[in-house]
Amino acid sequence: MFALIKSLLFRGTITAVVLGILFTVFFLEEWPQKDLRSELGTLKSANPAEELWVEVSLQRMVLEVKNGEETLWRFDIGFGRGAIGRASAEVEGTPLGEYRIIKKESRTDLFGRGARFLQFDYPNEDDADRAVASGLITPDDCRRIFRAHAVNEAPPTDTPLGGPLGLQGNLFAFVGRRFTDGSVAVNNGDLIALYEVLPVGTRVVITDR
Repeated sequence: MFALIKSLLFRGTITAVVLGILFTVFFLEEWPQKDLRSELGTLKSANPAEELWVEVSLQRMVLEVKNGEETLWRFDIGFGRGAIGRASAEVEGTPLGEYRIIKKESRTDLFGRGARFLQFDYPNEDDADRAVASGLITPDDCRRIFRAHAVNEAPPTDTPLGGPLGLQGNLFAFVGRRFTDGSVAVNNGDLIALYEVLPVGTRVVITDR
């Protein structure tokens, strides 16, 4: 009897390990789908002085990584539930404009933003100017946002503009095109690959074209 129980426990442990590996590989995608770092070394050798930056087209639903004006990689995206643009945190639309990556985080919550999170400097000064002019935020909120940018700190996320927003993954695979709180989403495997090649400071341009 003891031998039988031991055998069942052993088999159960092996099964749990295998299922855990399959879950991690096929659902959490904790490994990059592409080795962008190796590709980048070859591609940058042709244009070493160009800036690596990101263009997000909400209309075409793609994210493109560019070296100067040359497109290196293209990825399908998901984005905010609300209308394009962002009037407030409750609207949950993806903002339009130019941002910078200011922080990179590994997965902290299984049911959160996916495998990684690359935070944008949202809201920026343009967002603050428009919001205070429309009465959405107070002049004090506007000053706090400007002050944060002036000293290279993360802007406050407790104003009606909300945040933080950035480049995120998915829960598992894509759950639809319009599902985030305003962040731009790619699948987890692609996000991990991007995480390796997009440094803090990378320019991100979000358009509705």
